[in-house]
Amino acid sequence: MEYFFRHVPDGTTNFNMASVWIALFISVLLVHKFRYSKLLLNFVFGSMLCLQLLLIYWYYGEPSTFLHEGLPLFHCRIAAIMIPLMYYMNQKKIAFYFSWLGIIGTTLAFTIPDPSRYVWPHITNVTYIGSHILLMCASIMVIENVETGLRSIDIMSITLAMNTLVLAVDLLLKANYCYLMQLPFKLWFTPNGVIIFIIMTFLLICSISFLQKEYEIACKRNLAKKATIKDDTDYLQ
Repeated sequence: MEYFFRHVPDGTTNFNMASVWIALFISVLLVHKFRYSKLLLNFVFGSMLCLQLLLIYWYYGEPSTFLHEGLPLFHCRIAAIMIPLMYYMNQKKIAFYFSWLGIIGTTLAFTIPDPSRYVWPHITNVTYIGSHILLMCASIMVIENVETGLRSIDIMSITLAMNTLVLAVDLLLKANYCYLMQLPFKLWFTPNGVIIFIIMTFLLICSISFLQKEYEIACKRNLAKKATIKDDTDYLQ
């Protein structure tokens, strides 16, 4: 257990992203099949929160990085806490928003991985993979189970409030939560924090707005299809 919770980084990580994508794909298929199960939803919520607490506990054992990396202020970690919290508080719009954020965040986290530099097995490996897979599952189940919508003003206001709060913490602690001060990948130029904040906020608003719009179109198509099937059934009777 001491090796699993070690604090001396190895300088690299070695988990296979192809296997991670396969695990995510299988998990999504299973969750979609049992998407209306309240028991499964509660299990996913509980497991997701337990992993967040476990990661905070590990960071707490390393005071030098706790405030700069250990607080749950990255987009995916915020979503992992806010989705179950808002769901149980019946704040459907906010739960819906963070579900879209969870889908976007998990996709980006596995497409452009930025794990801690520890060789498997390590608590950071397990929480990085497990938390994101559970976040994707929770997000899908909330979207399937919650009947609500998001207006453009909702998306903009929540995104601005969240990113502004995180940026304030970044400036106060000289941290890089949500990558609002420094991107996890290199560009041909070095943008400052203000430019990154504007770009990240704009892209997040556009991405969630796009997903919400496509979701609404799909819902309308399904309703129209069901209405057509019902009319055909009534006609045959």
